[in-house]
Amino acid sequence: MTNMQTTEVQNAVRTALAITTKQPRRVRAKISTDAEIRALGTELKPYKNFFAQVPFLHVFVSPTGCKSFRFDYQTSAGTNKTHTIGKFGPFTLAMALDAYEIERARLAAGECPRAAQLETRVNTMTTVAEIFAAWFPKFKTQVVADFAQRTQAVFDSKDFAPLRTRRLAGLKRTEILAFAQAAEVSRSQGFARESIHLLAKLYEHAAAHTDFTGANYARDVVKHLTPRDSQHFTALQLDQLATYFADLDANVKRMKPSTALALRILPYITVRPSILRHAEWSWIKWDDKNGPTMYVPAFVRGTKQRAKTQRDDKRGKHYAPYRIPLSAQVVSLLRQLQELNANASDFLFPGYKSHKKPGPDKCISEGRWLAALRRMGWTADDTSRGAITVHGFRSLFATAANERYCITQVETHALEFQQDHQLTEGVRKHYTRDADGSHRGLLLPQRVKLMQWWANEVDAVLAANGAQLPKSRAERAAEYASREFDHVSIQTAR
Repeated sequence: MTNMQTTEVQNAVRTALAITTKQPRRVRAKISTDAEIRALGTELKPYKNFFAQVPFLHVFVSPTGCKSFRFDYQTSAGTNKTHTIGKFGPFTLAMALDAYEIERARLAAGECPRAAQLETRVNTMTTVAEIFAAWFPKFKTQVVADFAQRTQAVFDSKDFAPLRTRRLAGLKRTEILAFAQAAEVSRSQGFARESIHLLAKLYEHAAAHTDFTGANYARDVVKHLTPRDSQHFTALQLDQLATYFADLDANVKRMKPSTALALRILPYITVRPSILRHAEWSWIKWDDKNGPTMYVPAFVRGTKQRAKTQRDDKRGKHYAPYRIPLSAQVVSLLRQLQELNANASDFLFPGYKSHKKPGPDKCISEGRWLAALRRMGWTADDTSRGAITVHGFRSLFATAANERYCITQVETHALEFQQDHQLTEGVRKHYTRDADGSHRGLLLPQRVKLMQWWANEVDAVLAANGAQLPKSRAERAAEYASREFDHVSIQTAR
């Protein structure tokens, strides 16, 4: 093959390759009506379709099918930019042409259409105060009054003032974190955390009820704050009961008579301290069919029964009245308390004084009993006296009852019901709900026996005064079962 023939072959190959690899540029027909815009289809990549009337105005079609009016322009600095007028649908072609003429006039005057659009968008955005005003009226009907008042106080505080006038969408995560860290120093850790929690709620409301589409920058800010100081308190042990009551007798003249009676009742009754603080005389049924019983209403302000109307909460827990069997020892102490108060208040333990409500119209404060325990010497300064809490008496009861009383599974369930613990799936298989729709009234006969056993056990510990306690019910049952097993084994061997 000659050189000329080789060249011809190479040129033919190049021509063939160029034809097969390079596609001709697609020329789209220009559109001029809304019907033609509506007929535009989607492709794998976004594309532009220009109008016949205006050279720079076009429809931008995304792969998802969204169509928007846009036009290209050049700033005074010579930078090429694209401005979006609006989406097709809310905007028609006639409206887009009118808006295009307005933007052209702005360009002629030296204004940037994008800057003007951003300024308009910012002016229409709501502030933190405006979102709070729309959110708070509904929120305060869903929570207890104390929590609603505390939320309002956080918003009205002077430390929160720099955020009230800010646009929610204009806040940055770094700004919120800086605000919370400064609030920890100027106010407290609790105020900083409550402020962040409030901001997170406002973000959620804005996303649900406004056009806000930004991120919730307050959601994870708490993780970057100073960790809270946590202290693990020791629970009172069974062999320390004698020391506890001896300290109570030694300090009884230094405390109010009702406080001394409360500290005597707490080891026997084993309810949550918040329920005992808010307990009223009308709750106690002295002649109930199962013996003296305290009927705690389904919804008590300031306690774990924290809703206003009967409902199932998010976990599916059904609120209903809670029944607490009272042992003979507790009844005796309550009678003494009744004589002491002489029906001066609806509460078993009325408050001594209050800046908001002076007099007996309010129950005793949360820290009164704990302060009395600390004055008795239970501060962990002494090796024999740990820093116990009022809530720790429940732990003492549960531990002792599990070790010394419970034999059958029914008794274990009765213990859990008495503690008002959430039901487990295993318990649900064995029991149904009571007439009030709750587990709080189940196994009452077993719970009456349990509470009377516990009161007698406390008295036995005090009578022993440090000596070894007699064998427990569980130990005697284990010995009896062992003897019966040995007897059956001997008979079988014979």
